[in-house]
Amino acid sequence: MNSKTKKVSILQMHKIGHYAFFVGLALAIALAFISSDIGSTLAITLLIILGLVVGILNITRKETLRFLVASAVLILATSATSTTVRVIHSIFASIWVNIVIFVAMAAIVVAIKEVYELASDY
Repeated sequence: MNSKTKKVSILQMHKIGHYAFFVGLALAIALAFISSDIGSTLAITLLIILGLVVGILNITRKETLRFLVASAVLILATSATSTTVRVIHSIFASIWVNIVIFVAMAAIVVAIKEVYELASDY
Protein backbone atom coordinates (compact mmCIF):
# COMPACT_ATOMS: atom_id res chain seq x y z
CA MET A 1 0.00 0.00 0.00
CA ASN A 2 1.57 3.24 -1.07
CA SER A 3 1.47 6.53 0.83
CA LYS A 4 -1.31 8.07 -1.25
CA THR A 5 -3.60 5.04 -0.84
CA LYS A 6 -2.91 5.00 2.89
CA LYS A 7 -3.82 8.71 3.21
CA VAL A 8 -7.08 8.16 1.30
CA SER A 9 -7.93 5.20 3.53
CA ILE A 10 -7.25 7.19 6.72
CA LEU A 11 -9.36 10.06 5.37
CA GLN A 12 -12.24 7.67 4.62
CA MET A 13 -12.02 6.20 8.13
CA HIS A 14 -12.06 9.71 9.61
CA LYS A 15 -15.17 10.53 7.54
CA ILE A 16 -16.90 7.42 8.88
CA GLY A 17 -16.05 8.60 12.39
CA HIS A 18 -17.44 12.06 11.58
CA TYR A 19 -20.70 10.59 10.34
CA ALA A 20 -20.89 8.30 13.38
CA PHE A 21 -20.53 11.35 15.63
CA PHE A 22 -23.42 13.21 14.02
CA VAL A 23 -25.59 10.09 13.87
CA GLY A 24 -24.81 9.48 17.55
CA LEU A 25 -25.89 12.97 18.55
CA ALA A 26 -29.05 12.71 16.47
CA LEU A 27 -29.85 9.31 17.98
CA ALA A 28 -29.17 10.60 21.49
CA ILE A 29 -31.89 13.17 20.91
CA ALA A 30 -34.31 10.96 18.98
CA LEU A 31 -34.04 7.93 21.25
CA ALA A 32 -34.91 10.02 24.30
CA PHE A 33 -38.49 9.95 23.05
CA ILE A 34 -38.65 6.13 23.19
CA SER A 35 -39.97 5.12 26.59
CA SER A 36 -40.23 1.32 26.38
CA ASP A 37 -37.66 -0.97 27.98
CA ILE A 38 -36.79 -2.48 24.60
CA GLY A 39 -36.34 1.01 23.18
CA SER A 40 -34.11 2.00 26.08
CA THR A 41 -31.93 -1.08 25.67
CA LEU A 42 -31.70 -0.49 21.94
CA ALA A 43 -30.87 3.18 22.50
CA ILE A 44 -28.06 2.45 24.93
CA THR A 45 -26.64 -0.30 22.71
CA LEU A 46 -26.65 1.93 19.63
CA LEU A 47 -25.09 4.82 21.53
CA ILE A 48 -22.38 2.57 22.96
CA ILE A 49 -21.52 1.17 19.52
CA LEU A 50 -21.45 4.62 17.90
CA GLY A 51 -19.36 5.98 20.78
CA LEU A 52 -16.84 3.20 20.24
CA VAL A 53 -16.73 3.92 16.50
CA VAL A 54 -16.16 7.63 17.14
CA GLY A 55 -13.44 6.92 19.69
CA ILE A 56 -11.65 4.55 17.33
CA LEU A 57 -12.02 6.39 14.02
CA ASN A 58 -12.65 10.06 14.66
CA ILE A 59 -10.33 11.32 17.39
CA THR A 60 -6.78 11.85 16.19
CA ARG A 61 -3.66 11.91 18.36
CA LYS A 62 -3.60 15.70 18.09
CA GLU A 63 -7.20 15.97 19.34
CA THR A 64 -6.84 13.54 22.24
CA LEU A 65 -6.19 15.98 25.08
CA ARG A 66 -8.90 18.42 24.01
CA PHE A 67 -11.42 15.61 23.55
CA LEU A 68 -10.68 14.02 26.92
CA VAL A 69 -10.91 17.36 28.75
CA ALA A 70 -14.17 18.24 26.98
CA SER A 71 -15.57 14.77 27.75
CA ALA A 72 -14.64 15.05 31.42
CA VAL A 73 -16.26 18.48 31.68
CA LEU A 74 -19.40 17.23 29.93
CA ILE A 75 -19.71 14.25 32.27
CA LEU A 76 -19.11 16.39 35.37
CA ALA A 77 -21.51 19.08 34.20
CA THR A 78 -24.17 16.47 33.54
CA SER A 79 -23.93 15.07 37.03
CA ALA A 80 -24.11 18.59 38.46
CA THR A 81 -27.13 19.65 36.39
CA SER A 82 -29.11 16.44 35.99
CA THR A 83 -31.63 17.32 38.69
CA THR A 84 -32.24 20.77 37.26
CA VAL A 85 -32.69 19.43 33.75
CA ARG A 86 -35.07 16.73 35.01
CA VAL A 87 -37.24 19.40 36.67
CA ILE A 88 -37.62 21.17 33.32
CA HIS A 89 -38.68 17.99 31.53
CA SER A 90 -37.79 14.29 31.67
CA ILE A 91 -37.17 14.23 27.89
CA PHE A 92 -34.34 16.75 28.32
CA ALA A 93 -32.86 14.59 31.07
CA SER A 94 -33.00 11.55 28.76
CA ILE A 95 -31.31 13.47 25.96
CA TRP A 96 -28.61 14.62 28.39
CA VAL A 97 -27.97 11.07 29.65
CA ASN A 98 -27.91 9.66 26.10
CA ILE A 99 -25.32 12.21 25.02
CA VAL A 100 -23.17 11.38 28.05
CA ILE A 101 -23.37 7.63 27.32
CA PHE A 102 -22.31 8.28 23.73
CA VAL A 103 -19.44 10.63 24.62
CA ALA A 104 -18.28 8.51 27.58
CA MET A 105 -17.82 5.46 25.36
CA ALA A 106 -15.75 7.47 22.90
CA ALA A 107 -13.75 8.92 25.81
CA ILE A 108 -13.01 5.45 27.18
CA VAL A 109 -11.63 4.33 23.83
CA VAL A 110 -9.56 7.49 23.40
CA ALA A 111 -8.22 7.20 26.96
CA ILE A 112 -7.22 3.57 26.39
CA LYS A 113 -5.51 4.52 23.12
CA GLU A 114 -3.65 7.30 24.94
CA VAL A 115 -2.54 4.99 27.76
CA TYR A 116 -1.30 2.52 25.16
CA GLU A 117 0.62 5.28 23.35
CA LEU A 118 2.18 6.45 26.61
CA ALA A 119 3.15 2.91 27.58
CA SER A 120 4.61 2.12 24.17
CA ASP A 121 6.85 5.20 24.27
CA TYR A 122 9.06 3.51 26.85
